[in-house]
Amino acid sequence: MRDKGVKIQFNTRVHDVDLQIRGDEKTVTGLRAMVDGQETTIPVHPNDLVFALTGSMTEGTAYGDMDTVPVLERGLHEPGEESDWTLWRNLARKSPVFGRPDKFYGDVKGSMWESATLTCRPSPFVDKLKELSVNDPYSGKTVTGGVITFTDSNWVLSFTCNRQPHFPTQPDDVLVIWVYALLMDKEGNYVKKPMPACTGREILAELCYHLGIVEQLDAIALNTKVRLALMPYITAQFMPRAAGDRPHVVPEGCTNLGLLGQFVETSNDIIFTMESSVRTARIAVYTLLKLPKQVPDISPTQYDIRTIFKAARAINNGEPFPGERLLHRLLDKTYFSHILPTLPKKEEADGDDFGNDLSGLFGKGSEALHKVTDWLEKFRANLGWK
Repeated sequence: MRDKGVKIQFNTRVHDVDLQIRGDEKTVTGLRAMVDGQETTIPVHPNDLVFALTGSMTEGTAYGDMDTVPVLERGLHEPGEESDWTLWRNLARKSPVFGRPDKFYGDVKGSMWESATLTCRPSPFVDKLKELSVNDPYSGKTVTGGVITFTDSNWVLSFTCNRQPHFPTQPDDVLVIWVYALLMDKEGNYVKKPMPACTGREILAELCYHLGIVEQLDAIALNTKVRLALMPYITAQFMPRAAGDRPHVVPEGCTNLGLLGQFVETSNDIIFTMESSVRTARIAVYTLLKLPKQVPDISPTQYDIRTIFKAARAINNGEPFPGERLLHRLLDKTYFSHILPTLPKKEEADGDDFGNDLSGLFGKGSEALHKVTDWLEKFRANLGWK
């Protein structure tokens, strides 16, 4: 980047901007920053553009290790003036077009979870990992193939071992494992503490308990290093919000300011991905430079009928949703049958459930039910077979 003329300045923290407001136009004229501990104003010239992050998912992360519990420095409702939320907070005080950052940082108990990184040499834990994943973790092939969640864990504890090596210089006998949990206020099943109150060794013990190898904990701990990260805002972007709580990438009236990251409003996009942050930067650049370009649309799978059917099944506790058996009866053996979720095996040859579904939808009158059934059979025949 330096070869392209980019100036990278360290020990600099921008906490506010000077904003000139003329009518509906808002123009940044200066950046207020702490540079090497000194308050400084960095001038913004007429041809300059300013791109700024609003908030941060990893802001205020507290770290721990095998014997140390992470300690949060941020308040549960107020992050403090030294946090990475300060710039957005100061912008929001100047105009409502900059949103409401307190909606996202104001409830740490609702946005916090913790992760742990395990650096493992050969131990009973590695043996158990090989047994569960089938592939040799040292083979360079896929190991767990995704996240494994212990569904009976009070913490909702999960772990994963991706294809190794995780780092280019990683020793051949070392594995890097990622562990995390979602519920921060529950006692563990084995360690009777909430996860944020635990050391790395205690979290390792809870993991070993769920794997059925806790009696070998000492041998495992001897060959395992645990590093903890307690992140107060890691899911802040999912907190309840309303229209206007997140600013647009280029807020209304701004002539030289673009806002980037996870806490801005975009269309047909999803947060919590690196790609979504990159898209906000592209939108800001195209808009402020008035480039006749559009960021490529994301596939709108939320409108795919197959996705809608799966969602309906999910919100019905995994059971066929009302009318689903009717759709199976209509579309079975036709070209369209693949769009439906598979019925539970016990129902595949059970006609009673279909009749019950009809009764629930159309009433229990016997004559009416027979008429509806006959009509459906004729309609089904007209759809044609594969």
